[in-house]
Amino acid sequence: MLDDWKAALRSLRRHPAFTLIAALTLAVGIGATTATFSVVESILLRPLPYPDADRLVDISHLTKEGRRLLVPWYDLADVRLETEIFEGVAARAGTPGEIVLTGEGDETYHTSALWATHDYLPVLGVAPELGRALTVEDAVAAEFTQDPDAPPPVQTALVSHGLWQRMLGADPNLAGRTIRLTGRAVKIVGVLPPDFQLLHERRHRRVGGDVEVFFAMPEGFIAQGRPEGRQGRNALFIGRLREGVTEERAQAAMDALAARYRAEIPYYAEGELRLPVTPIRDDLTEGTGPIVLVLVTGLMFLMLLVCANVANLMLVRGQLRSGEDAVRSVLGCGRLRLVSNRAWESLWIGILGGGLGVTLGWMAIRGVQVFGPRHVPLLDLVELNLPTVSFAIVATLVVVLVFGVVPTIQAWRIDLAAILRADAGRGGARGRRGLMRGLVIAELATSTVLLSGAIIMVRSMVELTRADVGFDPQGVLAFDLIPTDSEQRERDDWGTVYRQLEDRLRAVPGVQAVARTSMPPLSGRVFNRNFGWTPEVLERQSDRADVTTVSADYFRAMGTRLLAGRGFDERDLEEGTRSIIVDEWIAERAWPGEDPIGKTIYYTGEGTVVGVVESMMMRDFGTEEIVRGAIHRPEVRFGTAWTFVVRSSVDPASIVRLLRETVREVDPGLTPYNILDLSARLAVSRAPTRFVLFSMGAFAIVAFLVAVGGLFGVISYGVRTRTGEFGLRIALGAEGSVIRGMVLRQGAILTLTGVTLGLAGTWAVSRVLGSVAYQVAPTDPVILGLTALILGLTSMLACYAPARWASGVDPVRALSS
Repeated sequence: MLDDWKAALRSLRRHPAFTLIAALTLAVGIGATTATFSVVESILLRPLPYPDADRLVDISHLTKEGRRLLVPWYDLADVRLETEIFEGVAARAGTPGEIVLTGEGDETYHTSALWATHDYLPVLGVAPELGRALTVEDAVAAEFTQDPDAPPPVQTALVSHGLWQRMLGADPNLAGRTIRLTGRAVKIVGVLPPDFQLLHERRHRRVGGDVEVFFAMPEGFIAQGRPEGRQGRNALFIGRLREGVTEERAQAAMDALAARYRAEIPYYAEGELRLPVTPIRDDLTEGTGPIVLVLVTGLMFLMLLVCANVANLMLVRGQLRSGEDAVRSVLGCGRLRLVSNRAWESLWIGILGGGLGVTLGWMAIRGVQVFGPRHVPLLDLVELNLPTVSFAIVATLVVVLVFGVVPTIQAWRIDLAAILRADAGRGGARGRRGLMRGLVIAELATSTVLLSGAIIMVRSMVELTRADVGFDPQGVLAFDLIPTDSEQRERDDWGTVYRQLEDRLRAVPGVQAVARTSMPPLSGRVFNRNFGWTPEVLERQSDRADVTTVSADYFRAMGTRLLAGRGFDERDLEEGTRSIIVDEWIAERAWPGEDPIGKTIYYTGEGTVVGVVESMMMRDFGTEEIVRGAIHRPEVRFGTAWTFVVRSSVDPASIVRLLRETVREVDPGLTPYNILDLSARLAVSRAPTRFVLFSMGAFAIVAFLVAVGGLFGVISYGVRTRTGEFGLRIALGAEGSVIRGMVLRQGAILTLTGVTLGLAGTWAVSRVLGSVAYQVAPTDPVILGLTALILGLTSMLACYAPARWASGVDPVRALSS
């Protein structure tokens, strides 16, 4: 065995070109496999970073249309009563809030805070690294009071390890340490572990930093009872199942509770609401399944291509060394030794290709971390770890076994008499050519599927770029303001300060328009309400619209077109105004073919439509609904419009410093934070499609090159084995064009067969490709035709060089050999 091992290594060293090509081809497949498995392992297989994470479930509302919604806080009390099912049930606000904290040295820190029940982190199984956890006493102490003379509620908080290091100097003695939140003292009672991640933060919000401050939600707010009328949904419930309780049993308990709600509460009955119990991993990976499925499908095709190509290379090598094997057999070498030598060569190629493949896989993983969508939970933890390397080793061995079968069988079935005859080069060529042609057809078919997938993703990216998002993001900055001083100002005072700031910002060089809103597009904020064009429609339908508060110049600042009516003006800024502007989605749904101006919309109140604007893309591409409809109401004095929108004629990044200075000049107690370049934010929204495009493009390029190279190899090999035939034809008077036509016809038949099978394969996997495509049909005839054209032309070019060589064969030398 040692002799065979050394002999195989020497044989490969004597043929470096073959060894390098085979190893690189294998390395590409193993590298892609390693990187893809790393993504799958991180997102779908690796245990979540919580104790007994398989017992954690999400509880939400599900409408009759199948849309999942956040849950009202007041449902928590009833869910908590299911003590036989749940070990604990907690809730958190649906969206974290951005806050500015002031340290002991008056330094300010911009971060995100989350209001949750005191038991939220314990239900997750997370305990503080330092200090203590939040308790029910903290929640009671935070109760709000209606007494204006009463002192403000005491706030206690847990902070992240990073904020503890930055703001508190990593001081292990937390007792008595306080920070300030808008002038109120906040006592820090604990520090979370450095590896803690709030995974729902990335799943449900795609902008801003990680949550670093946790406040206890007042218990009285949760237990206040169900209010009259419809209330907003603003909570996420999470429960920990008792040991031994199955998901089915928990779902049965929630179904019974939902049935009781539908019998007692009209709103639940109208929407036919249910309470689905979803494992936390299923919730976190919702929407990422299609991406992973496309990557895995592309990987399978690529690995088939790699195996076929390496097997083809081994066939060619076996034919070239058939004479050597015959001599060894004559000298007494048994078939088992020949098979062993071939097997060791395959293993050596596998070792070299696997090592290079793991290196390429590591590079691809780095690419995933750079180009991958930031909001996908756990994607940033993709790494080359022990499971990944183990998978790469197993994949290498499997591939070696697959392509190693061909030369092994070839060595076992060696026909000594045929090889030693004068026509040895032609004796077994026909059978080998048939197998090689079959492998090339498989390569071309696989390449067709991957290339069509890449073209589909390119078209999707073009459509995403062309998509009308309802506003012009170029040159637009959005930023929030929050007070950091202790002065408790009146409502009118804030309105005065904000109007002064608007006037000063308009004077900044390059600024074209300034406005305010409560919910800019792509900000991750959600404030939606049921709406109807009559009170009866409002009561029976479950459609919801985003409700935003905007200043008069908002649509000009956003670059949103006014389609009908007028914009807001001074007439709409009085107390008690009912003026609203709706988007075209609502106008077409409520009054198709009618003039909507002057009509009434009912939501939390009611409003009279004075204008219609374009429908804005409020959410990311790939989410459940990009456009759902929006109701814009005018800001009345200060209102709730605290996000400034600034349109400039210059690069937004160049005026950020001027904006900060202007805010400080107007009021040193105000600090801008969460500064958002809408063009950059739109690019983030396109990240999932761009990531799949990058991956499919890489697969397709490799598949394309490998397939065309394989076709060139098999045609060249066929020409070499038919040298005598071509020499005879030329000696008998055949023109060179006739010989070229014969070779090109052979290549055309292989190409046509492979591309046809590949197009059929594309049709078969169209549902997989369609899950990530945007406004593109995977079976679009233009895409399929373009794929066939590219592969056909390139394949014919690859066949031309062997055809030209065949037409120039010297008949004297060919017939004498």
